[in-house]
Amino acid sequence: QRLQQASWLNDEPLAHGNDLHLLAISEYAKPKVTVLLSGEGADETLGGYVRYRPLQFPLALRMARPAFAMFNGAERLSGRAKKLARFLTMGTIDRFVLFNSCEVLPSELDFFASPVKGNFSFREKMLAEAQAAYPGDPLRQAMYNDQHTFLCSILDRNDRMTMGASIECRVPFLDYRLVEGLAAMPTKTLISRKQSKHLLREAIGERLPEAIRTHRKWGFAVPWSRYFRETPELRNLVEQLPTLDPLRDGPFARPKLQSLSKELLAGDDQYAAIVRQLVMIAVWHQTYFSSVKEKAHSTIAVR
Repeated sequence: QRLQQASWLNDEPLAHGNDLHLLAISEYAKPKVTVLLSGEGADETLGGYVRYRPLQFPLALRMARPAFAMFNGAERLSGRAKKLARFLTMGTIDRFVLFNSCEVLPSELDFFASPVKGNFSFREKMLAEAQAAYPGDPLRQAMYNDQHTFLCSILDRNDRMTMGASIECRVPFLDYRLVEGLAAMPTKTLISRKQSKHLLREAIGERLPEAIRTHRKWGFAVPWSRYFRETPELRNLVEQLPTLDPLRDGPFARPKLQSLSKELLAGDDQYAAIVRQLVMIAVWHQTYFSSVKEKAHSTIAVR
């Protein structure tokens, strides 16, 4: 039910794995507090994402890329090593920067009936701006790109889910003075090779316990693969994926789509992000169009 509610509030298919969880937190907080504070933007302005770290070593990446291109066992890797291998097989470091925030890469969309074509004009434009602002610095380029793409979607999600619970959420790390000041800092001052967001840790000093200051980064991850396998209603959605609207009329290779569903339910998470997004599209379609039809029927009945 909350998945449907979040889909309705988002007004389009959910794109992030934790949208409805943010909605649940907001609903829980509403009777207790007036305003929520979120740390959105801190990673994109202070270089906090783990996925940025390989970009600190562009020369090493260039040297490693040919080896990864010849390596055929990427499916045997897991976690961050597997993600790094996927990025390195894309080609140039520019592509690594361009799609740094993406869970699914264009080359992995082979479940379409015909090859996916097209360019990513806005991302390409932001990459060009980033390269002009931070020449020869792919890490800062990725941060700049994220600030104009990924972060925008995160903030939209934040607004919709918190407003859906009728509570205000503020993002203090995105005060324009802080954003502009951090953007003007040299990389060697802003980024540390030893710890993430070290400027923030230094600024906090000893006002927080050491256990908090030195704790490893902990993202807002959600075990959707487990949900799909263990929750009957969600498992049923995955099993029926190729036959659900609007997917059954979409430009998909049905056998491949069926294969993705079976592999996930059997315990293979290789294409979990793709399956999750397809489920979100189906849930949004069911939620939105069913509600529209119900309202239309109600209006006709009243008349």
